[in-house]
Amino acid sequence: MSTIAVLITALALAMDAMSLSIYQGIASTENQRKQNFIKIILTFGIFQFAMALVGSLSGSLFVHYISLYSKYISFAIFLFLGLMMLKEALKKEEMEYDEKYLDIKTLIIMGVATSLDALLVGLTYSILPFHKVLVYTVEIGIITAIISGLGFIVGNKFGDILGQKSHFLGAALLIFISINALI
Repeated sequence: MSTIAVLITALALAMDAMSLSIYQGIASTENQRKQNFIKIILTFGIFQFAMALVGSLSGSLFVHYISLYSKYISFAIFLFLGLMMLKEALKKEEMEYDEKYLDIKTLIIMGVATSLDALLVGLTYSILPFHKVLVYTVEIGIITAIISGLGFIVGNKFGDILGQKSHFLGAALLIFISINALI
């Protein structure tokens, strides 16, 4: 497998994580930004790496069963997040956030939702020597962390520029991704 192929695969895998990162960038208050940024890049980078590695190590033992339901799980999670964001956007008064930092449960749910496809990609790596698998999965994790960080920054800028209207944009994006997960 070429370096270009791994890079393209990593970029494709990072798109779901980037979408949630944009949402988190929009939703984070000024006090939350630094901590949420770090949590987002670490969560998505680590989950993409780990799930790709688990997929490659497991071969075809259980990935088949996960692949049957992964699009429905992704659909449900993205739709739920999109509808919650839409609900917040529809509030008439200017939104005031509670200072709720991303908790471990939320991070795990987001990490799993965005990395199920990495598990399936890892399956294709199961025929490769372990040292190549390790390099490829680390690359996937690093690229996902970078793309997630950029998404968070973009979301944060949109949130600053558009204010409450940015939540409609974020909600529409998440709902679109949820529908796209079923296709």
